[in-house]
Amino acid sequence: MLAPFPVDEAQIVAQFMQCIAYGIHIVTFILCIRALVLPRRNKHQKSINVDWSMFICVIAMGIIATLAVAFELLSNIHTFVLYHGPRGTVSEASDISYWPNFWQTILYVLQAALEDGILIYRTYCVFSKDWRIIIVQVVGYVGLLGGSGYFVWQEITAKESETLVGPELRPGMIIYISATLALNLAGTLLIVYKIRSLRSQTASILIGPSPLTHVMRVVIDSGLIYTTWVLVCLVTALARSNALYACITVTGQIIGIAFELIFIRVKQDTALGVPTTTTSLDSGPLQFTASDSSARISRLHIHTVPSMGEKGESSSTFILRAEDMA
Repeated sequence: MLAPFPVDEAQIVAQFMQCIAYGIHIVTFILCIRALVLPRRNKHQKSINVDWSMFICVIAMGIIATLAVAFELLSNIHTFVLYHGPRGTVSEASDISYWPNFWQTILYVLQAALEDGILIYRTYCVFSKDWRIIIVQVVGYVGLLGGSGYFVWQEITAKESETLVGPELRPGMIIYISATLALNLAGTLLIVYKIRSLRSQTASILIGPSPLTHVMRVVIDSGLIYTTWVLVCLVTALARSNALYACITVTGQIIGIAFELIFIRVKQDTALGVPTTTTSLDSGPLQFTASDSSARISRLHIHTVPSMGEKGESSSTFILRAEDMA
């Protein structure tokens, strides 16, 4: 039988793992800011358009991740250096209601809520702003926000000896992690399904490989990183292991890394050599224009526009445009 994992050791391991993840996050953060603020322009583009909403989200995630590292360090300094009481480091480390500890939980909840909200909005845009597609996700998201607020309140009012895997907090933690996992799986699968459908509809008119294959791979990879780690957190919570401290602490950094990798891969690192194509799919004849197949993608636009066919029936127009980097 494995020896128990004391909570004070778990706190030290959590600090170590968080610092490694934070270092990776800093790298992706800088590259992502560069991709958002300094995109490469092609010869037809007169100005640089910055997506300020995504820029603000990236900055917010970077600030939250930095504060989480600072609070973790402050908690460990208090536990292992400043505290000289009779309870010892194990009992002091178990005090989940100590203010740097519950502030770390608040930061984790904020970052997870921000990431889930962006994913729902991204799903909403990919499906031509059809609110019926995301109504279940929105209901789940509202419930998640309410549940996270209740969980934070439980942690603030918990007994001094209560831990994340204790009888008071563990059920709420399991429900929260499960809800986050379900929301991310649903959003990622919906986006991949839509992109796959568009790829199938444009396959016969594109010259060379479809750029949508690359976009789909980027979405899957990013979702897989975050979903896999959340699944590790869930298994750890179910196992009642204090390793959950390390898992939850690192999750805040994983959220930012997975989110920023989408921008880095699409806008910079792995641009594919595909034609710049504008495609219209509706009930009428197919029309498209393609540039030189040696062009490299720097920006990909996918629009779905509801329209009416010649006989009055409803149809959709899909517009796919990729700008070259020349």
